[in-house]
Amino acid sequence: MAGNGQQNVDIAGMRAAQPHFENAVSETTQAYNNMHDQSITLESGWKGDAAVSFSNALNQWLENCNIVRQQLQNVTDKLAANTGSYQNVHSSTHDEATSLNSAIGAGLPGF
Repeated sequence: MAGNGQQNVDIAGMRAAQPHFENAVSETTQAYNNMHDQSITLESGWKGDAAVSFSNALNQWLENCNIVRQQLQNVTDKLAANTGSYQNVHSSTHDEATSLNSAIGAGLPGF
């Protein structure tokens, strides 16, 4: 970003990024579900101190994975919302500029 306070927004880039974020959410959800299923399987048949320690570590991993998944979903949702907002502003600005240009026509009379 330049030091003049202006920002450029690449709406096409934002749209192109959206599926990558959605894919990351999906893959994280799948990893979480797979590990959760494995934890249930292990807990049903594995007993003892090692099982308890491993179960505690796995549960902590699941909690952290869930936080990552939630934050990825937040980013994905905000990206989608902001892409739509930027597109609406761009379209409105373009429409207003076109309308103003048509209203002015060939310029101001007498100048």
